[in-house]
Amino acid sequence: MGDNSFLSAKISANTGIITGISPAIVVVYTGDSNPIYEVGKKDAGMGLANLAQMGDASVLKASLEKMSNVRKVYIAGNAPVAPGEKIEVQFDAAENDHIAHATMFGYSNDWFYANDAMISADFKGDLTDKTALFDDGTAVSQHPGAGNAQGLFTGMPEKEDKSTMKVDNMFPVPAINKTLKVIVR
Repeated sequence: MGDNSFLSAKISANTGIITGISPAIVVVYTGDSNPIYEVGKKDAGMGLANLAQMGDASVLKASLEKMSNVRKVYIAGNAPVAPGEKIEVQFDAAENDHIAHATMFGYSNDWFYANDAMISADFKGDLTDKTALFDDGTAVSQHPGAGNAQGLFTGMPEKEDKSTMKVDNMFPVPAINKTLKVIVR
């Protein structure tokens, strides 16, 4: 009959960009500045690039633990997290503390999810709408899941020297609430 609208709808509903995430880093800190990253500034060389490019939070954790305003650093999970799986961590915090989190957008060169706003450590509930997707600015971006220089495909990222910024609409990236859910209980 030549009508492919049903096939088109089926394919559209079942295709698109998916991604796993890395184990997440969770930081309890004092003060008004997120110790993991700052939008508009270049990567501080503390290990965020390792997390954003390769999913390795260990260098960032070690660096953050040396900061005077950081009370505690946790890593949720110990292996890449596939779509549909979950990770969790329990954290201790005092009054007036804040929390920050970050995890790699797996099928990218240097993208990471992190909280976009300051979060009080006594907050309870869904933080997904306070989470954004950022470009670390340390590797040239390629189409998610199709770049031959992406860490998960054993590629070597092509170096870039830009400021950290939110990922724009250069590539068709799924809405955060379709990929990630962040809840504090």
